Amino acid sequence: MIKKHHVLATILSFACMSSVIHAKTAEEEGRDFGQNSIESTSSLVNSQNGQNTVPNFSTNAPESAYYQNGMGNVNSIGNQKVTNCQNQNMSGSNQLNLECEAINLVNKSATSRPIYEIDPKKDPLVKDSKETIKVSGESATQASIEGSTNQFCFNKEFDVKPVFENKQCSVFSTSSTESCINKILFTDCISPIKDMICGEDGSGIDHTTLKVTKPFHNSTITMENGFLKIGLFGTDGSTGVHAAEYSFEVKNLESLAEFRLTDFMNNDGSRLYINGKEAWSFNWGGAHCCSGTTNVDLKPFLKEGINTVRLENWNARTDWWTSVNIKTRIACACKKQKVNGCYDKYNPTIKPCKEIKSECKKTIDGECVYEEKQFMCAEKTNVSDCQNLIDAGCSQIKSVCSSKDSAGNCLTYSQTYQCKTSEARKENRRVCVEAKCTDGKCYQESSEPDKDFGQAIAMMEATREAGVYGEKDSTGSLRVFNGEGGTCTVKLLAGHNIMSCCKEIKVDVSKASNNATGSKQTQAMGNNPEQAAQQTEGSTYQYDDLYNDDSMMKNLQGDLTGGWLQCNEEERDLAVKRGGSLCTHARTWCSSKTIFGCTEESRSYCCFKSILAKIINREGRKQLGLSLETCEGITVEQLQKLDFSKIDMTEFQNSVVPKNVDLGDKAEKIRERVNKQAVGGYYSE
Repeated sequence: MIKKHHVLATILSFACMSSVIHAKTAEEEGRDFGQNSIESTSSLVNSQNGQNTVPNFSTNAPESAYYQNGMGNVNSIGNQKVTNCQNQNMSGSNQLNLECEAINLVNKSATSRPIYEIDPKKDPLVKDSKETIKVSGESATQASIEGSTNQFCFNKEFDVKPVFENKQCSVFSTSSTESCINKILFTDCISPIKDMICGEDGSGIDHTTLKVTKPFHNSTITMENGFLKIGLFGTDGSTGVHAAEYSFEVKNLESLAEFRLTDFMNNDGSRLYINGKEAWSFNWGGAHCCSGTTNVDLKPFLKEGINTVRLENWNARTDWWTSVNIKTRIACACKKQKVNGCYDKYNPTIKPCKEIKSECKKTIDGECVYEEKQFMCAEKTNVSDCQNLIDAGCSQIKSVCSSKDSAGNCLTYSQTYQCKTSEARKENRRVCVEAKCTDGKCYQESSEPDKDFGQAIAMMEATREAGVYGEKDSTGSLRVFNGEGGTCTVKLLAGHNIMSCCKEIKVDVSKASNNATGSKQTQAMGNNPEQAAQQTEGSTYQYDDLYNDDSMMKNLQGDLTGGWLQCNEEERDLAVKRGGSLCTHARTWCSSKTIFGCTEESRSYCCFKSILAKIINREGRKQLGLSLETCEGITVEQLQKLDFSKIDMTEFQNSVVPKNVDLGDKAEKIRERVNKQAVGGYYSE
């Protein structure tokens, strides 16, 4: 921005001059020199070297006929040209085709541009413009009365301020996923016996411990067909008492379902002792007797562990025998040993962990004997996506805790860094000032800071956006410089890896800005004939195509690497707009969390049609005390209240400073297009 007070040094540069009238003499000499140069060099140009240098060169160009040799009304000729071009089938020369394409484009734009209705009596822009014209006219009249005005121009070096942009990143507490196993080991297992019922909870007689401890003649103890069978017999014909002793182990006596004497055989009498106590007796001391059935509960005589049994026979004559059948169950289970491989490893007093998965890999009789668990455990390290900002020399200016644990310790931080997007620099500019001259003496007019520049360009852009993008809010007020919201995410994967969809994609200005008009503008007009044609010469600060043309957005996304494929389309679009410096951060929040902190952070941004719109919306809302977490535009009334002298336009100025143009290269490109009949590329130049 050129300020009037910047030219104060101009007067000092002329202090050594006796009179500024000398400047007029120098101007006249310069004009004479230029005129003489034209006359002397024009003779060097002829048809031969002209055609070799300039396409379609002619000393008698056909365009001269349009003007009737410089005389008469040109309207009829112009209208005829428009009519001819509407019927043009592109079968003429390259020059005529190029002319008709341009004429048709302008003619179509003039009739299809949307009309923005303005009330000339009430619209504030019209009223302010009239006031400005009135004041300017009065100033010009006053100046002509006081004396003549002379303009002096000189080169001056200005300081251009650096431009900063705030960027966001996140710091996450890490976690790890670990596994462990709980299992039940079975030891001292007892194999089951056919037709024997296994006792519940491992209860029953351990058949491996059956013993005849004091045998007599033929004495036996076995388990079969659901019974414990104890027997004693002889064939020696001896009379009197015969006895044998036995032992066995009882497991889990309390859960033993039964130990009951159900039938017997004897000749002549029998007695049964368990652990030294008489448990049953039949026909003891009597004469010859037979077998029989009974129902005697013998469990009360048992004890846990090793039990002893004494079976006695009373014989009165010849052969003798005694046998008893006791209905019971076999102890066929194993000793169980629980091995808790998870508690010792993930004791919460040692390491904070949370169970996230449990799966039984093996069961026995409905009981899980092999269980695998997964835990998420907090680590003492952090990961972030801030390193690229640090490497770029950005400075941290803000840190906000976005998630805490139950003890109040911060687990996730949202960081803000200030990054320099353009360096401070010196810039040479051509400065022209007005000096008033009266009676041969000249002096510089009073110089005050120019506060109107920011407001002027703001109003120009407001008018452009209002006609194309202006929106009315719920109250009917027209809002300009509206933003568009966009959201992206940063995810913490597997507890320690970051996948960011909030990175920027730097925009190739030659593809995205309105400086690249070319065949793309012709294509856009063909796709949407109702779309207003945009002024595109010499400006690179408007990025309307990022919003209006899906093909442009897809073109800019065409070079993305595979990492972006995991991001959604909204996130990719936002990355392109941020890469064009069209967006500002609105807010950040944790969108997914665990007990160990945030696992997904979301960031929202407001994006605008141009850098100028972004500056005025954000800085304007600050001045007006409005929230910056919304992308809502500002009303015309609010726009008029802004103090534009306090708005830094440096970023905007940097975006509209034209680059040095290589005219030789430009001419060569034009020549190549003409030779190749690249009609569609005419407007890209």
